[in-house]
Amino acid sequence: TATQMIEKTITALNPLNNRNIQVPLGAILIIQSEERMCTLRLSNGEQYLYPKRLKYAEADFIKHDFIRINNQTIVNCKAVKQFASTTNARIEITLSDGSTYFISRHYINDFRRSLS
Repeated sequence: TATQMIEKTITALNPLNNRNIQVPLGAILIIQSEERMCTLRLSNGEQYLYPKRLKYAEADFIKHDFIRINNQTIVNCKAVKQFASTTNARIEITLSDGSTYFISRHYINDFRRSLS
């Protein structure tokens, strides 16, 4: 029998109605620091809140193909479509929705390791 892939979800908060929602990890493009919480931005443009600081959220996402790229941002490695070197030894990445982000020098080695 074929084993069924059950996609892992994470519990997030819908800011429009303050209700919890199960968000599939694969749908999340980016996690950004927002004061004492994080904003999850999905591939369909929806945004939800994740009730942890980024440094604690990082531990939840890092084992699921997410990587920290700067002090405010964690991205889904599977959503990275291209990347290019820029000035000041930084790398600019483009995600599947066309948005672009910079990887700070501090996180470049982690990013390179994630690609290998």
